[in-house]
Amino acid sequence: MWEITKNDKNRIGTLLTVGSFAFLYCLFVFPLYASKEAAASASLPVLLQRGVEAFANGDFQQAAQVFSQMEEDYKNEKAWHKNLLQRKILPLKGYAELKAGFAQDAVKSLNTFLEKFPDEIEQRGEILYSLGLALRHSDRPEEALNRLEEFENENSETVKAQFSKIQRAEILFTLKRSSEGLDLLMSLIEGSAPESLRNQARLRALQQTLSLNLTSAAATILLEKPWGITTMPEIAVLSFSAMELGHQFLTEGNYTQAIRCFRLVLPREILIRTQTERLEHLKNIVVERAPLARSAGKVFWIDYYQKLISRVTAQLEGLTKTPDYTPALRLHQAQAYLLNKRYHEAWLLCEHLATAPHLTADQTEEAHYRWIFAASGLEEWEDALSIAKSFLERYPKSPLAPEAFYLISQAHLEQRRYAQAIKVFDEIIKYFPDHPMRGRALFTRGFAHTLLENFAEARSDFTHYNNEFPQGHFNVNALLWHALTFFFERQYNQALEELSVLSERQKEHPLYPEILYRKGVTLYAMRQYGPAQTTIKDFTKKFSLHPRFSEALILLGDIYMGQGQLDEAVETYAQISPENQSLFIYATFQTGKILRALENYTSLVSHFINYIGNKEQSPPERISEALYWIGWAYIQLDQPQKALPHFTGILGRYGNNPESTVINSTLSALHKLFAQQKPPVSFNDWLEAHRQTALEQNQLTYFSRLTLFLYNRKKQQKQAEADSLIDQLITKVPLTQLDALGLGKIGQWLYEKDPEKAFVYFDTLVTNFSQSPHRATAFYGLAHYSYLAEDYQETLRWLDKFNRETPGHQLNVQASLLTGKAFLAIGQATDATTQFEKVLRLKAGRGHRHAQALKGLAEAALQLEKNAKAIAYYQRIYTLYRAYPDLVSEAYFKSGLLFEKMGDLQAAKKTFDEMLTNPRLQDATQKAEAEKARERIVSLLPTTSTVSTIP
Repeated sequence: MWEITKNDKNRIGTLLTVGSFAFLYCLFVFPLYASKEAAASASLPVLLQRGVEAFANGDFQQAAQVFSQMEEDYKNEKAWHKNLLQRKILPLKGYAELKAGFAQDAVKSLNTFLEKFPDEIEQRGEILYSLGLALRHSDRPEEALNRLEEFENENSETVKAQFSKIQRAEILFTLKRSSEGLDLLMSLIEGSAPESLRNQARLRALQQTLSLNLTSAAATILLEKPWGITTMPEIAVLSFSAMELGHQFLTEGNYTQAIRCFRLVLPREILIRTQTERLEHLKNIVVERAPLARSAGKVFWIDYYQKLISRVTAQLEGLTKTPDYTPALRLHQAQAYLLNKRYHEAWLLCEHLATAPHLTADQTEEAHYRWIFAASGLEEWEDALSIAKSFLERYPKSPLAPEAFYLISQAHLEQRRYAQAIKVFDEIIKYFPDHPMRGRALFTRGFAHTLLENFAEARSDFTHYNNEFPQGHFNVNALLWHALTFFFERQYNQALEELSVLSERQKEHPLYPEILYRKGVTLYAMRQYGPAQTTIKDFTKKFSLHPRFSEALILLGDIYMGQGQLDEAVETYAQISPENQSLFIYATFQTGKILRALENYTSLVSHFINYIGNKEQSPPERISEALYWIGWAYIQLDQPQKALPHFTGILGRYGNNPESTVINSTLSALHKLFAQQKPPVSFNDWLEAHRQTALEQNQLTYFSRLTLFLYNRKKQQKQAEADSLIDQLITKVPLTQLDALGLGKIGQWLYEKDPEKAFVYFDTLVTNFSQSPHRATAFYGLAHYSYLAEDYQETLRWLDKFNRETPGHQLNVQASLLTGKAFLAIGQATDATTQFEKVLRLKAGRGHRHAQALKGLAEAALQLEKNAKAIAYYQRIYTLYRAYPDLVSEAYFKSGLLFEKMGDLQAAKKTFDEMLTNPRLQDATQKAEAEKARERIVSLLPTTSTVSTIP
């Protein structure tokens, strides 16, 4: 049945506006001609009045019955057949039947009218539209489409024609012609219809695309244009559609779009309040506008608003009866933030939900769990651990607790914060002794200890894992890593022994290829080239599809090089595919080394020319380096005329490219050519001219390289104006246009004068050149900067990066000294001792650095309360390193105090005597204090020993 609306009571006013005088004539004249049969029934005026009153009162079923009775009673009368009565009654009858739910009767009445009165203009549009609706509700959708389209064509400029499109789209959806229906709605959305109709069409299109799983189309409709939600009545439809689409995007991994959708969803409480306000507003519209609409013949709008009120009322009732969806929505929103790496927003939302009093226990637990992830994502590691611990206290039996801790540990591992990861693994092992996660934590803790070079602790964990979980998933992994810890400690014999046992026992295990490869690497490290070659050859024959295959070929080539089998090495390197780009490049330049060693310069030229022209590698890396070696080879072939264009070509093509690493070498080679050829222009003049040209052409990277090269030359020649060149670079060249060498050099130069200004150069070097060996300068500089700021953990972090990422750098002695000092500052004397002893073993550390190491060893011994040992270190300083008066005076002074502390006053006095009589120490800062200490000691000695030896 069609819903009866107050608006329909007024519809007769529109239907009777035309020909009203003729109709009134019919009302009063027609009964005079009524037949006897008709007279037996109620009179026409009575029936008409009864029907009109029923229609006006919204009793469409009664109205339809009365109008049907009129047709039945008077269909044989002349007036009926003269069509005057039918012209007026049939539209009323058809509309009443439609509203009463007698759709098929309405179709008959309205069709009859259109057939009998094709010339009727005023009522035709209303009839066509009503007929389309009647056909739709009579299950005659195709005919309904035709009638509605006919109505739209004849009334295209009316608002009702736009609303008809929505009706027609609904019919197309029922016919499974969704594409046509959506096209129709989109034409309405993009047209000039009132905003309320466009919003209704947009909402309906959104619902349909969602029902058809057309996620992309739904996203376009929902998100492409803003919604006028301040006036939209059906805001609940928008909220729930946005929520549904947001969940789809979250499932598909499109987290950005999911967040946009979730933001359109109002919380339930706000939505109910907003929907209630909109409902009241709609009701007021109907009350205010109904009289004007009736008088203007626009009762369609009243009908539209009444139906809209009905829908909004139903939505509001459903909303108030459903549970609150807001907490679940916010949890999904938090998840989207997390997965989209918007950790700050996730933190705020999860923290709020985790502490919200109105959420269920399960919801707060989930929110708290995700809060941990947010903290980890922000790299707020201490907060993450604290939140995880509070999670454990709050939900001790939660199955999520161990996972929460483990994921934090993984985040630490990914950030190379191994010590922090170990702390978390400790918590897992302590709090969850029976949880399956314990075994994984135990194994991974061993892995973290390995990365920290805590090899004894790592082996303990791997052994513990295998003893506790003999059938564990990581059993063979633990055995392999146990062996590798010996390899990393250079205990190759023990490593080889364990790897050999593994390779015999685990031939069917998936890790067997890795074990075999590691065995070959160990043999190579032991310089057992024959067995290493046999093992790696065995690997390459059996496991050509293994990820280590190319690495094994590289190792085999290196073994051949180590044994002097250079032809075999070249042949092996040639098997590396350009697809393995980094290894292919390594093989290429290793082959170049061999050709240089063989002094086969012609082949060297051809080799690198072929490399540059290799189309399989696009674009080839290290081209400038290859060009350099071509030019270098031409020099060896005594063909400087061919070398010169290569060197100048490198400078022209790559001089301004910060990524090129051979510009300095090229300038050095060019300098040698100048020296050999003796051109009329000196090399310094050439440098100066090209430097100015580069500056004028704004090639600031090239300018900086030429300037640094010139600076180094002037520095070697001890020219006073050298430093002014660095000042030029600081003022003229932005950080972004300096190469790695330039950033390191300028940073190092600045650090001696103003560490604060050097910091930004070091930071840029580390950030922009993540693979450059020049990062060592920055690592050391940043470590020293942190040391001066008394941030010793940060100092150690940078030094750890120095040792891991740039081993063997010329600053390694200074780095070890600084590492020792940092360990001393945090009270780790044993670790400090290891670093200072390492310096003493390095030849590069002789002289002043050895003296500094001895001083550090003495201070470490003092922390360990080994005063005698500290004195021994100090004595070595003033015995062996007298060239460094600052260190010598301090060593004398402190050892004298230590002798006094130990009660050996004679030794204390003798030490101070030596210090104070040493002519090179007369300006020592400790001199005054030493004199006072000596006087104090003398006063404590027997009288016979108090004769002064000080002149």
